[in-house]
Amino acid sequence: MSANYFVIEAVIQEKISKKESFTAHDITQEVRNRGHRVTHDEVRTEVHSYYDRGLMKGYDKMRGSYPDRNSPGSFVNPWCYQPKTQHPSVVSKSVQTSNSTQVVDAALSDFGGNVIQIPKDLLNG
Repeated sequence: MSANYFVIEAVIQEKISKKESFTAHDITQEVRNRGHRVTHDEVRTEVHSYYDRGLMKGYDKMRGSYPDRNSPGSFVNPWCYQPKTQHPSVVSKSVQTSNSTQVVDAALSDFGGNVIQIPKDLLNG
């Protein structure tokens, strides 16, 4: 158990109580915003463990697809935690790139791990 375990767990519980969708990266950012020095690996391990221990009642774990801010044109596929009451559909994320902030739409995967990306213009049209 890491020294920041209780802070990480508190942030996860806040997200769950608000029925928010999130990734381990979102938890890492929030823990850092609260002044704690953590590595993403440390937080990711705790978030995945929290789910694996059955502590995210009412949440599904699905693969997401988001533009990789470090490699334009590439995507990352983190685990996304989403309330079961939400339809596994599209999550909008603001992604900071070297040139600007882009709002992108990313589809969550199905339960088989297949990532489906849906262009924003098809969703709003």
